[in-house]
Order: sequence, then structure tokens, then C-alpha cells
Amino acid sequence: MAVPSDKYFSATVSCQVHKIGSRIKDKLTKEQLQMFDKIIFGPLLNVNMVYNGQLIHHFFLRQIPEDGNTDGICFTVLGKNVRFTQKEFNIITGLWPTNTTLEKDCNNKRLQSLLFGLENKKLITCLKIKEIFKNFEFTNDDDAVKVALAVFIETVMVGKDKKTQFDMDILGRVDDEEAFKSFDWSTFFYTRMLNSLKTSLQGKKEAYELKKTTSSKAMKYYNIKGYVLAFQPYEVLSTTSEHLTTINSKGLIPRILRWNCTQASSYKMLYKNIFDKKNTVVKPKLKLSTQEKAFIESQIRGDDNMQMEDDESIRDINNNDTNTSDHAMNNKSLEQSDSSPQLSPQREQSQTVADQSEMHLITNKKRCKLKKSNDKEQ
Repeated sequence: MAVPSDKYFSATVSCQVHKIGSRIKDKLTKEQLQMFDKIIFGPLLNVNMVYNGQLIHHFFLRQIPEDGNTDGICFTVLGKNVRFTQKEFNIITGLWPTNTTLEKDCNNKRLQSLLFGLENKKLITCLKIKEIFKNFEFTNDDDAVKVALAVFIETVMVGKDKKTQFDMDILGRVDDEEAFKSFDWSTFFYTRMLNSLKTSLQGKKEAYELKKTTSSKAMKYYNIKGYVLAFQPYEVLSTTSEHLTTINSKGLIPRILRWNCTQASSYKMLYKNIFDKKNTVVKPKLKLSTQEKAFIESQIRGDDNMQMEDDESIRDINNNDTNTSDHAMNNKSLEQSDSSPQLSPQREQSQTVADQSEMHLITNKKRCKLKKSNDKEQ
């Protein structure tokens, strides 16, 4: 049940937010970064978001039972019930599973041998693998991007502590095109995160009450695991844009790219300016635009990752009372607009020109080189 408002308590909430994104950008060449951009995880490398633990804590204090549905977590915020499920996770991150998912053992040791030679490195920490990645001299663009991807998955998406063992199977999976493309990354990341969200606050209220009897400065601490940046209250609370975030664009896809948040806020500030404000509008459900539906279909088909142009209709759709049904979010065809979606500019408003001689990493599609939009056609 939600914690009674007179029993709310402050806490220190942590998670593993690694700075590997900047390290990857420093390590990879321009061409290698363009290759990384085309992978389904590419957009997440450009997320400009600090971890706002106190904002998440405010939601946890308002957690309510899920009415028998174990596939999500529910909160009551200013009189409205807000649910976070895998559907919301996918909308925020863009990690929609393809039509065909495949569980496949990855015994490929090629990248492992590349990094460690003949040594049988079964136990190695995430910190050590990051150091190896930073200092390794790659002679192949594909290998550099694949190792960067493996490090990104383990440290950022899974959210492992730097002292935790690195999963060597990830190196094999990113090196196997079929295994990588057909793996259900969405469920893999979401399940880990949801389990942590549901259990992080258990017993903390009682422990806080006990500690408060002996100290006026009682404070509790807990840790959240997984890709916590996907939990986006900014999409739900209207006043966050006034006090916490700036908006890049209302139409960027996936939605995690729409927001900038460079500074974490205090518990008291959030309560005063957001959770105790009568003018805070709560949007219980995320509603998809036509552009987002087209993007989702492209992901489900297994197309190359693409970033859509801003969709000005999003503002109107979000104000529409018609909700998007959950069954539309499975791996079946979604309704599309008559017009074909266009690629949005990436890196200095450039357009893509296919190079027929090169194949794209992981997807095995034609890799694209970038050409400035103001260049004349040859």
C-alpha cells in the first residue's frame, strides 16, 4: 500500500549510472560512432539525463497494489493511478522485440580471445573490462563497436556495479548477428529493473520509523538496479518541465531523447513544486503518435534503427482522451499513416547515402555514410 502522507520519509536512493557513454564517444572514431548509432542501442548513447533518485523515491512512497497484474508497478499520484509496465519501458527506450525472438547459446569466444589472448578469463570485473576497452588498440571497426556495445549493455543497461563480474557471454552474443538481433533485450532489461523497483522500498519505512526514535536526522538508504533512466516521470507530470527538465523536442523517438535533466533535485523541492501543486497535471497513460507506431513497426520487423522527424501531432494526441490499447503493443502490425516516415537529421542535419560496398554491423544491412544535407548531389 502507499505510505500515508503523514508517514513520508526522506531517503538516499542510488543506482549504477556509469560514465561509460562519454568513454565510448572518446574511444570510437567518427565512423565507428556512426556504426553504433545504427544499432538499436544507438540512441541511448546520446541520453542527456542525470539520475534523479528523489523523484523516484516520491513515486515509491505512493506505490499501490497492482490488482493481480504482476507485469508492472502502480502508483497513485495526485489522485490518479499511474502504471509503469513493459509497454512504457519500450516506448521510452525504443527497445521493441522483433517478430521472432530466439534463445540461443553463445559459445563464440572470438572477441574474448581478441581481448585476453589465450588466457581463460572467466572472472573479470566490469571495471577491468572498461579499462581494457579504453586502452585496447582495435584494428577493426566492427570489433571496436561490438566491444563498446557489450560494455554498454553490461554497465549501463544491466546496471552492474564496477566490482561485479562481467558476463562474458555478452561478448559472444554481440558477435553473433542472429543471436543479437533475435534476443528479447526489452524483456531482459525490463524484468531486472521491475524486480528492483518492486522490492527496493520493502522494510524501509519500518526501519526509518525505528531509527527516527533515536535520531532526529534519520535517513534511509536503498539501491535500484537496472536501466533506471527508463523510469521517466517527466512524461507523466506536467510541472517537471518547469522545475527539472528542458525539452529537446516533443517529437524525438525514442522518448528518452526528448528530455534533458542535468541536475538532481531535493526531496523537499520536489514535494513543494510538483507533488503538492494543484496545477500539476498527471497523464496516467502514454499515448502513441502515428510516427511512433511506424517506428515500432520498423523495430518489430527488424529494420535498421532510425530516428524519426518531429511529429507535431504528438501534442494533440496526448490531449486526446482515446487511449492506445495494450494489445496494439504486441508483435502484430500497428496502424500506420498514409505517408511514409522520414529520417530525421542526425549529427549536423545530415542525410544518409547508402554505400553499396559495405555491410552494417550486427544488422547485416547496408551501412550508411553521412552526407551533409547542404551538399550538392553528384
